[in-house]
Amino acid sequence: MNDEKIESLKSITKHFSEIILTATCELFIYKKNTKILIPWGSGLLLRHNGNHYLLSCAHVLCDLKGEIGPFFLMNGEVSTIGGKICQTNPHFWGNRKQDHYDIAVIKLNDSTIDFIQRKYMFFEMGHIKTGHIKTENSLCMCIGYPSSYTKKEIISSSVFISNPGYSLVTRLSKSDINIPGYNEDHHFAVNYSIGKVSSFTNTGKKKRGPNPYGMSGGGLWLVESQDKSDLHTARLIGINREYIANKSLLISTRIDFFIDIIRQNFDPTIENNGIQVNLV
Repeated sequence: MNDEKIESLKSITKHFSEIILTATCELFIYKKNTKILIPWGSGLLLRHNGNHYLLSCAHVLCDLKGEIGPFFLMNGEVSTIGGKICQTNPHFWGNRKQDHYDIAVIKLNDSTIDFIQRKYMFFEMGHIKTGHIKTENSLCMCIGYPSSYTKKEIISSSVFISNPGYSLVTRLSKSDINIPGYNEDHHFAVNYSIGKVSSFTNTGKKKRGPNPYGMSGGGLWLVESQDKSDLHTARLIGINREYIANKSLLISTRIDFFIDIIRQNFDPTIENNGIQVNLV
């Protein structure tokens, strides 16, 4: 790939990531037995047929290990997440560590929607691709809010927490992946080696990629050219759920499963061209 093509793709993915982050929210919890708010994970905001949904991992929305949350945070104001939740049942596998799908969907109530829309937008089904057929080295973006990027500033007794979000531009990994619970038909894996990913700060200083903790619940987006032209699209194909450090892999669950949970529990008209299965 020539330098001009590489620079063109960098520009394209930067444009897409800025748009996608407007529909990708950062979630917080209160640290156990304290009033200290800490970053916890990510989530995606979907609107369809007049209903609004939060898509994330079950371990982000449901398994808080004694902490209180999760919450949205905007301009120092905290809001709980209201609505009806459906999640994969950890007891079906024995415990959450054995839940290799790790899916949660919340159909949001009106007050939560109003709060979210102060800062975020909702994406539509046209931005989702179910039934994606894997091709090795497909260009992808993993987008979310790594906790190490979240900064806290105390100004005039107010706490402002900011995180610009992070977009990892990478490729789908090869198919011979030997990881417990990984299913070639149900999951995607992308390469992410923290030490080999670098970017530059505003001062020109080079820095390593972030620890992906906090990106769980964010999206895996496929970047494709249209009819082999210079026009590209970015569509959601998975939700990030786990980082395997010793193999430098980020694992995502296919978006098909999230859409099918919506189809089974909230909206039977929603279209899923991929895998259909009952996980709740």
